Amino acid sequence: MTKAELRQTWKTRIADYQKSGQNAKQWCALNGVTPRQLYYWRKKLLAAETPSSFSCSAPVRWLPVKIKEQEIDFKVPEKTRRRKRTG
Repeated sequence: MTKAELRQTWKTRIADYQKSGQNAKQWCALNGVTPRQLYYWRKKLLAAETPSSFSCSAPVRWLPVKIKEQEIDFKVPEKTRRRKRTG
């Protein structure tokens, strides 16, 4: 079976599953496949049909970033300071 045939087989299976009204476990038991296979192919085919929200049609441009220097005073609470051991 070619990849295209396999893809078409699973498209048909998923359509049959959706029309059946059965839950995945019931439908898979009757059709000789595992729920894991069904979910894998459903996700794979859905991803192939859904257009990506990220489009590379426009060129990527870097934007300048300005960083303002600022003095920060870090104060550590007295209880968390480590004391030197002597002796």
